[in-house]
Amino acid sequence: MKQSLIAEITTLLSNAPIVKNLARKKFLALFVIALAQSRKVQFCSVAQHFNDQAKTGSNEVRIQDFFRQVDINYAAVAALLLSLLPVKKRCGSA
Repeated sequence: MKQSLIAEITTLLSNAPIVKNLARKKFLALFVIALAQSRKVQFCSVAQHFNDQAKTGSNEVRIQDFFRQVDINYAAVAALLLSLLPVKKRCGSA
């Protein structure tokens, strides 16, 4: 289940130039899933849900390093989020 969700998010990120290489896209997929599971945005809370086979401290350092080192295309993030919103049709327009 988790692997298929990671694959779907990675595919979605392949269409949006948020980060450049595949490893970083997979990291973002894991991070999004961990955010949803933790329901918090603090790195220490997200790290607990990030990678079950690594220590929480290692996960937290990995998250910190990612955001410290990677240039994120925030315009692409905004475009991706807008593309995920449902299209609402106006009532009464022809």
